[in-house]
Amino acid sequence: MIAVAAAWLVALMVVPVAPAQGATDPDVEVTIETLTPGVLKPGEPVTLAGTVRNDGDVTWTSTQAYASVARQPDTTRADLVETIAEGTGFSGSRIVELETIAELGELEPGESAPFMITVPWADLSVTSAPGVRTLGVQAQPSEVALRLA
Repeated sequence: MIAVAAAWLVALMVVPVAPAQGATDPDVEVTIETLTPGVLKPGEPVTLAGTVRNDGDVTWTSTQAYASVARQPDTTRADLVETIAEGTGFSGSRIVELETIAELGELEPGESAPFMITVPWADLSVTSAPGVRTLGVQAQPSEVALRLA
């Protein structure tokens, strides 16, 4: 068995989807409040919990939260500094197995919803290379509902 010890670098990722005609890109805040385990262990699932808040001025419908993970770790200080400097530009691979997607439903402007995402070890598809892996949460609506005042 290959032993894998890696620290997680939690990244917040906001993915605007193509909005409805005439709308602006949706604004969202994703907060990861807990991440377990703190050290990646082969065979053990990873659980992320937190909140998604709609900071825009349109209602989001069918909102979902997905985990995303960098398949290859940062292995040098320079790699890690570059990843951190990218801020919300994290471009890991979205994990889309149905059991790992948090269904949040409708989010009115200013409204928040909690999420909990558990990703089985096999769905992480990480390599056995040591290093720091970036793990994030992406949130997106299936539709953006426009309400005319």
